[in-house]
Amino acid sequence: MTAALSLARRDLKGGLGGLGLLWLCLAIAIAGLSSVTSLASSIDRAIAAEGRTLIGGDLMLTVAQRDASAGERRAIEALGPSSKSVGTRGMLVAPGGDSMLIELTGADSAFPLAGTLTLAGGQRPGDGEIAIGRAAADRLALQPGDSVRVGQAALRVSAIIDKMPLDSGFAFAPPALVNQAGMAATRLIQPGSISSTSYRLILPRGADPQAVGTAFQKRFPDGGWRASDRNDAGSGTRRFIDRLGQLLLMVALSALAIGGLGMSSAAAAFAASRRQSIAILKLVGAPRRTIHTMLLIELGLIGGLAILAGLAVGAAAPALVGKIAGPLLPVAPDPNPQWLALAEAALFGVLVSFAASWRA
Repeated sequence: MTAALSLARRDLKGGLGGLGLLWLCLAIAIAGLSSVTSLASSIDRAIAAEGRTLIGGDLMLTVAQRDASAGERRAIEALGPSSKSVGTRGMLVAPGGDSMLIELTGADSAFPLAGTLTLAGGQRPGDGEIAIGRAAADRLALQPGDSVRVGQAALRVSAIIDKMPLDSGFAFAPPALVNQAGMAATRLIQPGSISSTSYRLILPRGADPQAVGTAFQKRFPDGGWRASDRNDAGSGTRRFIDRLGQLLLMVALSALAIGGLGMSSAAAAFAASRRQSIAILKLVGAPRRTIHTMLLIELGLIGGLAILAGLAVGAAAPALVGKIAGPLLPVAPDPNPQWLALAEAALFGVLVSFAASWRA
């Protein structure tokens, strides 16, 4: 092994032959694969760590197109401190007539029980006021103090929303927040309108949110209640990221397979470039096993460096995406390296390298 290692080091000093192309193909393929898997893993981990913040409590009970009945309300209040919010969609109309779809939430003063409601340039909306998401403010050129219309209500923009818990965890329209009187003034909540009422709860220490939610649903089986605990937070975001990750994973694996063709050609070119050196080594008495070990070391060394370079890109991907697109997501990706995802990408790299080099 020592002799083979020494021969491999000296042989590589004479040039990489086809190994430069192998390194490039493998590094690019592993960088793409590890970036996709790391990003999906980092967002999933971040959602799991901030579940309580995302839903605004330990448990959220949601019912469609109605409020809780008196009995249901008493049962909710018995579970712990609660906060009520009503969510629907509406059109935000600017003074100039431009409009934009928004996710409108009418919340009581206790909202949110957990997490933060971060407002910029103003204060929490009171009667006749609305706080709007930054995307809506930028698109409609609105700022605190401007007058807007939502439904049948004329409202004044009180602040810009930087962060607030959402009922769905992932919204396709910017958020907007009003108080309960503001929601009633819009007259968007009518019989048959698409809306949902959510009750967020803070449970006693040691209580199991999932068990509490299940028990509530069994107590009111005909109520149509949906229970989401802090472990289910960001379910919409998770589904979106999972589907996007699967799509990008297929693209990355396809790129890895195509790169394998280039790696196979590179390995063949490397073997062809070393025929003269191999012949000389055989003439001076080098055993076949030593020559094979030398070539294996060279291929393994270049392949290993390529895999490490690709994994370095993948390890940095969550932090980079967090800086660029973090404000657009309900939760920023976990910037720490995702070791399991990186290990999976490295395994794929080793297998593809072995397969591409087998023919050579």
